Amino acid sequence: MKPLARLIAVALMPLLLTACLFQPGKFTSTLDINADRSFTFTYLGEIHTIDMGKMTEGFGTEETGTDAKTEAKPDEKPAGISEADKAALAETLAKEAGYRKVEYRGDDVWFIDYRATGTLNHSFLFPFNSDAEMIFPFVAIEVRGNGTVRMKAPAFGKSSKQPSMQGMPGMPTGDGDDNTRIDGDFTLTTDAEIISQTNEDGATVGPDGRKMIRWRITPQTDVAPMAVLRMKG
Repeated sequence: MKPLARLIAVALMPLLLTACLFQPGKFTSTLDINADRSFTFTYLGEIHTIDMGKMTEGFGTEETGTDAKTEAKPDEKPAGISEADKAALAETLAKEAGYRKVEYRGDDVWFIDYRATGTLNHSFLFPFNSDAEMIFPFVAIEVRGNGTVRMKAPAFGKSSKQPSMQGMPGMPTGDGDDNTRIDGDFTLTTDAEIISQTNEDGATVGPDGRKMIRWRITPQTDVAPMAVLRMKG
């Protein structure tokens, strides 16, 4: 294991043992950003959980050249989050502003109805909840100092996918971190100037001058949605 990867692994370990990695399932999501910095974001559909505690069972064990191995004790159970805790997590999320419905349906599947409106005088992440210890957001809006905002949806594509845990002892290898259950539509609408974006079909313009970019999201989506917009003022 390379020194840098080992350092990252050690730094992430306390978080990984307790956190949930959320991935999108079947969903419809929209983001409306106006040139005056007002915005509305919605997400309606499934969210799937990867229990990082269970994934990290055996994490940190590796061959040292002395044939040393770490074996679990007979009465030890894999670290992870119980079904009761996951149901409680739904209640935690429901307390956050924007969550109009949060329903845990079992088997690591949630149904979410989320809507947030506001002004982009600061960055925005979805989903994010410090109590639930959720990591790797689906959508991030970064407010820049040059009068622009950048929207990225790293969970909605492979090329900008969530950080891989491959190469760390005890973690999955291969393509196991790709989301094979994702199936959705993500639509950006705006009256702002579009500086750059990643949809090869480009934007369509309505009679009112508003521009729309629609990304179809499947397991084969290579390039994650991204756009840079110029604000007024």
